[in-house]
Amino acid sequence: MANEGEDLVAAVRSDPILAEYADLLLAAGRPSIRLRPDGAASRYRGESRVGGQPSVPVGFAWPTRHVEMPTPSDAWVAAQYFAPRLLPPDGISAYQFIAQIDLAAVALFDVEGLLPRDGHLLFFYDEFYQSDIDPTAGLQATSWSRPGGGAEFAMREFGYDQVDQVRVIYVPGGVTLRDADDGPHPPTALPLVASADMTLPSVDAYVIASATTSVDERDGRVVLQPDAWTRLADLGYEHRANADIDQMLGWADNSAHGPSLPPEHARGLASVAPADRLHEAMDARLLLQLSPRTYEATGIRFGRTLYFYIRDSALRAGDFSGCWYDSD
Repeated sequence: MANEGEDLVAAVRSDPILAEYADLLLAAGRPSIRLRPDGAASRYRGESRVGGQPSVPVGFAWPTRHVEMPTPSDAWVAAQYFAPRLLPPDGISAYQFIAQIDLAAVALFDVEGLLPRDGHLLFFYDEFYQSDIDPTAGLQATSWSRPGGGAEFAMREFGYDQVDQVRVIYVPGGVTLRDADDGPHPPTALPLVASADMTLPSVDAYVIASATTSVDERDGRVVLQPDAWTRLADLGYEHRANADIDQMLGWADNSAHGPSLPPEHARGLASVAPADRLHEAMDARLLLQLSPRTYEATGIRFGRTLYFYIRDSALRAGDFSGCWYDSD
């Protein structure tokens, strides 16, 4: 089965508009591990899969976090079209299991050797909460709503934090595993099979620049004339944008708001000195990308492609404690 990344590489190589840039674009490419759902895959404890119960070592503690927020009013809860997600009274929120990857099974396709060669990666995510608030009590509202045209409520999001909302846990190889039913997890497990793929940066990646970019921000980037920039955007849309791609590593297909930077850069590239922007953008490495087509089949309800990122230096050190998420 062909990979859309390989199709895009072939399209860039053969395109007359991009011909003079092809070598530069291919040099900027990143190998990825393509993941495909496969209901016919052999089932075993610790398999790569989305949903179901995670395979964890004996003594594993399900990840949780503490979220501080006011108790929503009965009137606000009753006014919602759908039952809102309510925080438990003790403020402890359990992460939902998303996926696990058998690292030994994908090692052959990790051509850069970035991942541990055995063991497992477990991916957890926790959605933020919403509540109505008293705007005179010192909390600033982030939105206002009038469900069904009734009373108006001042609202705020709580627990929204790109780092704190995810947990990526490395389970070393050689340990005894059990299937855990200790916390929230999708009811259905969907096995994943891996293959090698090559990804090219989209025009939204910082490594790509338009010829209109200021000279002081071009160093190290692939600078495309407007017709080439448009052609690369068109080919990327044709081969990747609507393909529901699941993968590890490589270039993300996140084109909603440009490159995902480490979360300390809260204002995006505007908070980074021009001389450091390429380094900071390249330091954000895609760890896992899952499409709604895949995870919704297991019972997860999110509605957007989910991306887990990690710093390049942390990935190479096997430190998964500071991962963050993004979505489009």
